[in-house]
Amino acid sequence: MQADQIWGVSPSGSIYRFNAKNNAFGRVTGTMAQIAVGEGDFDSCHPYEIWALDSSQLTYRYDFCTSKFVSVAGSLAQISTRAGSTWGVDSAGQVYHYNLFDAAWEQIAGGPVQQIVAGPDYNVWGLDASGRVYTYADGIIDATALLGVEQVGVGAYGTWFAAANGGVYHIEGPGGGTFILAPMGPIQAAQIVVGCGTGVWMISTAHHIYTLVRP
Repeated sequence: MQADQIWGVSPSGSIYRFNAKNNAFGRVTGTMAQIAVGEGDFDSCHPYEIWALDSSQLTYRYDFCTSKFVSVAGSLAQISTRAGSTWGVDSAGQVYHYNLFDAAWEQIAGGPVQQIVAGPDYNVWGLDASGRVYTYADGIIDATALLGVEQVGVGAYGTWFAAANGGVYHIEGPGGGTFILAPMGPIQAAQIVVGCGTGVWMISTAHHIYTLVRP
């Protein structure tokens, strides 16, 4: 059981880390375009896997021993990490997995995809530009029949999809629940994030924040 690690990036690229003691986000040195956070199990300097991409799509891994982001050779357009496994997609849609033992990115056959999502139990989902969904099996990213998907979120509470028509769909794991919004307004998902527990969060295209309330 690990305490939560919550990180974020502001529109200007400033990095923030949530401090539960004072219930506030604190500034972290540096600027990045994207942050990905997941469980860590490789060594004492990486109790969590915190990965980032800068504005030039260069990759970084956070070292808790030095409290700094360390440059890792590679260039990616999007990154995701979960269960100690880190995945990325480059600007051409090619899929990569980070080999912790070799300390290098390894290209995975299949795709191309525009989004990759690492889930619990080493399940991995991808999404291409046409809305086709992919799953990882036997070293290959294989396409499924689902079409019209714009965002994928994977976690302990299952796999969630935001469709082009504005609908939100859920498969695997326990189902049910309702998205509620404050303030009220139309719901169309721009991003879905599923946590390691039962948390499901969504940002709408209107920039409103939702959380799933289970029945």
